[in-house]
Amino acid sequence: MDFSKRVKKLGLNLEIINLHKDRIKQFISTDFTSLPKYSIAETCKTENQTVIDYETVSKYDSEVHVESLILAAGASSRYLKPLYALVEEHRGKAIDLESSQIQKILNSSLPQEIRDAMLQDGFVFNDSFKELIDESAKPKALQSCFKNNLSFLQIKLKENESYGFKKNHVIVPYKSHSVFSNLQLGENTHYYEQDEPYSTIRFNDQGEPLVIDENLSLVPAGHGGITQFIHVIKEKCPNAQGVLFRNIDNLTGDHPKVVKGVKSFNGFFGFVLKEIKQIRKFLKSNNFVAAEAVAKTTCHKLFGKVNDLQNTETSFLHLLMKKFFATESTDGDLLQNYERPINILGQVKNLGSDVGGLPCVAYNEEKKFKFCLEMSHAKDEFQETFFDPKKATHFNPVWILAEVPEGDVNYQKIAQDFWIIAKKSFQGNTVYYHETLLSEVLGNSIYFNLAFAEIPRSMFNPCKMITDTQSDFEDYFI
Repeated sequence: MDFSKRVKKLGLNLEIINLHKDRIKQFISTDFTSLPKYSIAETCKTENQTVIDYETVSKYDSEVHVESLILAAGASSRYLKPLYALVEEHRGKAIDLESSQIQKILNSSLPQEIRDAMLQDGFVFNDSFKELIDESAKPKALQSCFKNNLSFLQIKLKENESYGFKKNHVIVPYKSHSVFSNLQLGENTHYYEQDEPYSTIRFNDQGEPLVIDENLSLVPAGHGGITQFIHVIKEKCPNAQGVLFRNIDNLTGDHPKVVKGVKSFNGFFGFVLKEIKQIRKFLKSNNFVAAEAVAKTTCHKLFGKVNDLQNTETSFLHLLMKKFFATESTDGDLLQNYERPINILGQVKNLGSDVGGLPCVAYNEEKKFKFCLEMSHAKDEFQETFFDPKKATHFNPVWILAEVPEGDVNYQKIAQDFWIIAKKSFQGNTVYYHETLLSEVLGNSIYFNLAFAEIPRSMFNPCKMITDTQSDFEDYFI
């Protein structure tokens, strides 16, 4: 069977897979330098009102129907990394229970079988222990994240209940739907596999498709592809106005400050959506006077008193589009620009040791735009910006609220503009595959009306590795 037939048999888009193939070949042939790179014109901050401060965010809100989408398709290899490191560092040695390193591991949410093995008399770090770790490598969503053995997924569902969500939409790994469904965590929890339509294939070190047992090797195409589930949720929940994307391993609990922060963020999205929908309605009927009045009120709420504004019948419409959504408009394209879907990315303060999606105004040779930039896409001379909290005052911790569009938006096509090449080891082979980046796919003003909104630091508490799980359940839930 030829390549094109194999691709189509998997249900993949042949044009997109060929694009991935071309990019990977170019990536390999240019010594890994062909990734798109952007320069930073300025970083977005509350001081220049390109990030709306939390005081303003919490002041204006409107009722809005938001559905929660939990990103839970990740594996647990990084989560269990400290355990594998123990094996390599202490191979052949007996365990030292007095060691601070070992105590830190034992105080984490270890799988019970691993804890029992480590506490057995005569325990030695060896390949048998490594195999035991391998057997524990279930999806991260199902790993324990507190010492009382509640899983990440159970915690996320409890958080969502605290935040007022009636349903849970969960992205799970390929061919794992039955595993999650069998957990019986409630009829309002819906699982969606990141399967063929949201995947790509692996390529070998020559840039050719990897074939194993006469089959192409399927792999998830990154979180950027998950944006297509906005349409899936729209079908399941026709009244939904927004979809909130959250990572499975950002544990935020139900402290009143967090609950208020979540509701303020959702409410601010509702406020913006309500105002922009009014503007859309008036522009469609060519009622520029009414549209301008709404834009003027919105600008004053977001930015306070506005000086040095040209007095035209569309001046505030242009100001709102330029200052809030970072898009220059003419009178002729105002409606087209305002009809773009609204995406609001939450931003937490950078404490100096954080590196995440950077809110900025970026540019390449062709265009300048507002962007949530990942460090891999920054030109070398700008990468140090990510480590400077005076410049990178905020970053996105994957709190992303995307409008459910009324019309059709081709998220799969948009995602192909914001990509990286992953290099991995797979079944003894060096492989490459094409990934798209969620924060860049939804966090750009090329295709969307993008805004950055400050949220409390308490809404960011990542739990990336098992050594991050030493807290008790009661520390997060009242």
